[in-house]
Amino acid sequence: MSFQVYVQMFRNGEAAGMPPAAIRAAFAPHLVEIEEDYWQARYGDGIACDLFLNPLAGDATLIHSLSIDRPCMDGCLHAAIWALLGLEGAVFHVPEGTAPLARDPRAGDAMPADLRSALGEPILIHGPLDIARAIGDAR
Repeated sequence: MSFQVYVQMFRNGEAAGMPPAAIRAAFAPHLVEIEEDYWQARYGDGIACDLFLNPLAGDATLIHSLSIDRPCMDGCLHAAIWALLGLEGAVFHVPEGTAPLARDPRAGDAMPADLRSALGEPILIHGPLDIARAIGDAR
């Protein structure tokens, strides 16, 4: 089954961005850059996730959201997402899932009010296993 999960960045109620270097560092050594906005995380034995990078409007050098298609249950993926959630204002969410997940206790304040109203207040998580549970529950 194919579905997507997202890591998005916000600051002061507006879209914000993360440097591509942060994504590279989080997914190394599993990252393969196929196109400028399409990467893959390859975990061996044919296990891979497609990564779609969506630039920040007004500053294409930053990535506003990372869409992860076909998220696998490999712990390295969950650790990579956990690393990205260490960035200020980063949230992780699964469409049709629970409220967004965050490491940053201020992430809810960073989100636009309408998005926070639609998705709910972020739930603070404590490690990559919380991300694995969210992905597993969405399957």
